[in-house]
Amino acid sequence: MSLASAPVRDARLEALLAQRGDLWRGRSGASCEAPGMATGFALLDQALVGGGWPQAGLCEILTDQPGPGLALILPLLARLGARRPWILMAAPPLLPYAPALAAAGLRLSRLLVVTRQPALWVMEQGLQAASCAAVVGWLDRGTAADLRRLQLASTQTQTPAFVFRPPPMSRQPSPARLRLQLCAMTQNRLELRLLKQRGRTATISLPL
Repeated sequence: MSLASAPVRDARLEALLAQRGDLWRGRSGASCEAPGMATGFALLDQALVGGGWPQAGLCEILTDQPGPGLALILPLLARLGARRPWILMAAPPLLPYAPALAAAGLRLSRLLVVTRQPALWVMEQGLQAASCAAVVGWLDRGTAADLRRLQLASTQTQTPAFVFRPPPMSRQPSPARLRLQLCAMTQNRLELRLLKQRGRTATISLPL
């Protein structure tokens, strides 16, 4: 029996791996991430693997300030919707200010705001329905198993999902595909830390 030489085996393995965009190769500098969706912030796009927000999978944003947190994803929400009609917001801590959303380019006729709890259930139903361009929710608590359900539903239906949680939740393990924390904020800049993503972490200061 003849065995293929090491270079030939390596080439075959590389070819097989190149067909699997869902695999992350931890010891490789190369990324298998699908292209991301532009965030609207050039510095953030440069720092994110894929060049933007993931097209599917859960993004966890740790912050106790609902306004700046929502502002971070508003440019994306305003662009989404060509394929699916609705933007679902579950249990926002404050009723979103409609004029500000409209000024950011979000079509209010596409916005569904659900204030009833439990937010986890609302988010999961929205993701599983596969009729939302994005699902956004605010969770005060939630276990890793809860987030894993959202991550799974988001991936299965290819629906972008964003969940906001308080900063102390950073001590809890998270299955989210991307995890970041909002830090210091001034009148014109917002500093955030990338806590978890495939490939690299970073601290970024964004102009607002």
